[in-house]
Amino acid sequence: MPSTDSKAPVSSTGDSAGAHAGTDFIKKAKTAVMGIHGIGEAIRGNANAAMDSASGDTEGVQKNEQIANKGVDQMDQARAVEGHSGAHSGLGPEPASVAKGTKIGR
Repeated sequence: MPSTDSKAPVSSTGDSAGAHAGTDFIKKAKTAVMGIHGIGEAIRGNANAAMDSASGDTEGVQKNEQIANKGVDQMDQARAVEGHSGAHSGLGPEPASVAKGTKIGR
């Protein structure tokens, strides 16, 4: 007796167009979150470095500059995943060392 199962055909690799689109969306969402997290870390590091600089805490300034640098690195990684080149997104000024007035880690 013939089967009455009416399932949609699946490609020979087992992937469907919907599964591929879903995977692509998830990858882009994770990349966006990584970039947004990097922006937050850069802002947090620079803000805390400014406070430490105002209070004369040089160790705090160094620690927070490292946090800001890691944030910039995360933004760069997110841009690299999306295929963008260059070290700066153009979304605003690059993080700058509050204590020295120079670019952080660049």
